[in-house]
Amino acid sequence: MRGVTRALPIVMGYIPIGFAYGVLAQQAGLSLFNTLAMSALVYAGSAQLLAASFFAAGAPMLSIVATTLIVNLRHMLFSAALSPYLKGWCKWELAIFAYELTDESFALHSAWFPQEAPSKIEVAAINLTAQLSWVFGSWLGAVVGGRIADVKPWALDYTLTAMF
Repeated sequence: MRGVTRALPIVMGYIPIGFAYGVLAQQAGLSLFNTLAMSALVYAGSAQLLAASFFAAGAPMLSIVATTLIVNLRHMLFSAALSPYLKGWCKWELAIFAYELTDESFALHSAWFPQEAPSKIEVAAINLTAQLSWVFGSWLGAVVGGRIADVKPWALDYTLTAMF
């Protein structure tokens, strides 16, 4: 339970940003399935917002994949910075941890790990709570997105710029 409560500040940000991504993905022509699959499999807000923009612009798939890869290279640095605290973890646990590591969860973990050694369950609860809130926000945005004719009055097209 402590992991879930520690993730609540992330949830408060992920739902609205995920919502914006869902709307923009829907506006770009992505299906609900593809929007949610991207949130579950790619799980990288800035890369997903870029991809939605690229899809809307008709960019080639190779450009979308390459840009997503480049934008997410920073996650290697995040993982390297946290690796001293994960020495007792087996490879499959590390793989799951790395998959669910985001900018926000990295910030939370990097502040928490040096103070105490959280249990794997607490760490997993933080990461899973964050990811589920992202997927929920994406779903909500994709469902509501069909009812929003123009995203400009809502400033949803400014979301990616605001993130950086």
